[in-house]
Amino acid sequence: MLDPRQEIMEMIHGVRESLNALEMKLWEIPHHEPVEEYEEVFVAPAVGDYMHPSTPTHPCPEGLGDGAYWDECCQCWMQPNEYDWDDSNLLTNYHTDMTYLPEHGNVWVEESANDWSNSYADDWYVAPTEIVEEYVEPVPAPAPMPAHDEVHYETTDNGNTIDAPGMVPAPVMEDAPEPEMVPAPVDTAHVEMHDEVHVETAPMPADMPETAPMPEDMPMDMPETAPMPEDMPMDMPETAPMPEDMPMDSFQQAGTDDGSAPTT
Repeated sequence: MLDPRQEIMEMIHGVRESLNALEMKLWEIPHHEPVEEYEEVFVAPAVGDYMHPSTPTHPCPEGLGDGAYWDECCQCWMQPNEYDWDDSNLLTNYHTDMTYLPEHGNVWVEESANDWSNSYADDWYVAPTEIVEEYVEPVPAPAPMPAHDEVHYETTDNGNTIDAPGMVPAPVMEDAPEPEMVPAPVDTAHVEMHDEVHVETAPMPADMPETAPMPEDMPMDMPETAPMPEDMPMDMPETAPMPEDMPMDSFQQAGTDDGSAPTT
């Protein structure tokens, strides 16, 4: 009884063979239309081209015998085995621990310690999972400075430099000094010393009544002042004099003693 996985691998290999045959049959179809009407003309790879299934991509390993062949479906070199039911020779070639020993009678043996095929590409191939070097973005080199004529500098008497003969540097404008703020003198002779007075603000009462609202029917226009009558006399009569023999009270009598009594 065969392992079901072995049977499935044989079926997959058969599908690959069918696909390769179908692809090469497609390449055999001639062009009946004028090829000038195509945007690009399809050209199939020939035997020997890298993309052709029959072209080996690497030399046959030294560990295989004279009967090794290039398998178009697996794209690798295969060595036949002695199993009649294994038409594609997949069992021994797929097996990781099976090694072909041509020097011992061209036989397949189970050998995991000295299997040359397990380390076949160690000298030149690095698996992606083993690449640990971090990619660093290259820093572009600085752009070279453009070539220019040599410039000679001259020095004037005051130490300033000018770029070319005949050019006089502009005078250096110095900033004017800022005026110093001097406090006004204080006449201490007329300054009286007072004790420091602390004034505390009385707090607002919490129950202070609110302002009464303005009545809605209150007239907003104030009446004008009544005019003066035209026949009103402008000269006011003088006050009648007080009689000299008018009796005085005790308050008025006391005023006459110190000379502050009212006069008429």
